[in-house]
Amino acid sequence: MSGQTANQPGKTDEDLKHWFAGFFDGEGTIFVGKTTYKTGWVNYSPKISVNNTDVPTLPIVEAALKVFDLPYHVQWSEHRRSSKHAPRWMVNIAGWKRCLRAAQTLFEYLHTKRTQCEDMLELCHLRLAQDRPLPYGRHPHTPRQLELISHLRGRHTHWN
Repeated sequence: MSGQTANQPGKTDEDLKHWFAGFFDGEGTIFVGKTTYKTGWVNYSPKISVNNTDVPTLPIVEAALKVFDLPYHVQWSEHRRSSKHAPRWMVNIAGWKRCLRAAQTLFEYLHTKRTQCEDMLELCHLRLAQDRPLPYGRHPHTPRQLELISHLRGRHTHWN
């Protein structure tokens, strides 16, 4: 690894994909967010994200996502409780179609997040296969979809 730091992946696109998968296995999140409206309607939204405070790592993550040809959004967040903490960057992939594409693309490379990725794949397939007589996203969830949502949300109880 002459001339490389621990955060730098190899030189080929395939090396970059494997580096990102390892980084994502450790730092990434596959989950379903929940929003409950005053009307009682509940919206579930899938998200695949990775966040960190190491600024030099962000361009490498972005390069990997470009090699994977995945759409993403970068967001910065200051720590609200203390100025002692470094700013954090977050790379998000959100929405049923984008998360399906990302899960399909990343699946073969993941190890520790593989089960979550399988759950996301199945959930996105089921959700997108439904007829859409109601405005997008307001179609009732099937029992299997709710089970998968519960699995994905159960790993991230601080978002409940």
